[in-house]
Amino acid sequence: MDGDDLLRSGKMDGDPAMRRQLTVAILSAARNWCSACGKRKETGTLKKCSGCLDAKYCDATCQKKHWSTGHKRECRHLQALFRDPPAKEDCPICLLPYPPAEPQSSGIIMWSYHSCCGKIICQGCIHQIAEVQGTCPFCRAPPPPKMPEGEIERMEKRIALGDSMACMTMASTYVRGDLGLPKDKAKAVELYQKASELGNSDAIYNLALGYFKGESLPMDLEKAKMLYQRSAMLGNDEARLQLASMEFDAHRSVRHYMIAARSGSRRALANVKEFYVADSRKDTITKEDFERVLRDYQKCLDDAKSDARDAAYNAFLKNEARSEWYQELLK
Repeated sequence: MDGDDLLRSGKMDGDPAMRRQLTVAILSAARNWCSACGKRKETGTLKKCSGCLDAKYCDATCQKKHWSTGHKRECRHLQALFRDPPAKEDCPICLLPYPPAEPQSSGIIMWSYHSCCGKIICQGCIHQIAEVQGTCPFCRAPPPPKMPEGEIERMEKRIALGDSMACMTMASTYVRGDLGLPKDKAKAVELYQKASELGNSDAIYNLALGYFKGESLPMDLEKAKMLYQRSAMLGNDEARLQLASMEFDAHRSVRHYMIAARSGSRRALANVKEFYVADSRKDTITKEDFERVLRDYQKCLDDAKSDARDAAYNAFLKNEARSEWYQELLK
């Protein structure tokens, strides 16, 4: 099994002991290698490129050589890749940021798309308003009179208007075979491609995943990585996690994890902690970097909290418990 096979198998993610050994090995290998001449500096530290903060050099001679032989273009790309992503969108009703998907481990999706108006509404607002009125919490449109045909018709109208989330939702419908539609991976890929052209980071991520796994699209790891990078730069945390796992450069991997953790990714935060503990010299993640990640992660969670969202989450848990109890009763 080669490196790519091991990466795709997920064995490195599932074995904590292997992960710790791998982390220490990556950190050790990444230290003090000049990006230009490839020589290792046994004492002291190398100087970093002031632009991308990624490339490292013995001296100014190595830096000039590397710049003229290709780093000039790579430096711009890395600066864009590791720039802070755009701010998360807010729910159009409560005006709070959408909560990160990961902290809710029970399977609840904390927002949903409404094809009547093309808005994404958080579950807190849906729980507060829709339960009472039975209409869209934003535009007050009633459900389609005839289901599922009415919902499909609404989606198609939104797609014609260039709504990327409508493309995404219909693509997912074809993947699962919902709303009475047959499962059709080719149609799903077509809709993902249309949504990606409209700048939807989730659609770009799904296309990257297709190329990475070689299921709905022919396997192409280079194209997958390029699409993951596009998605990550638009703010997709899952794409960041994938890029971090594909990197064999510890510094780049850590930078991906830190950006995702600061956006509220619990898995990214766990990896940041793992690298911080493993790095005895603290030259991959400094104490100041680690403290900033912790502060930003907590702020991201706090900014997305509300009593309405907590009520929606608790109601979901109660319904899940009631459903499990009923299933046990039927056995």
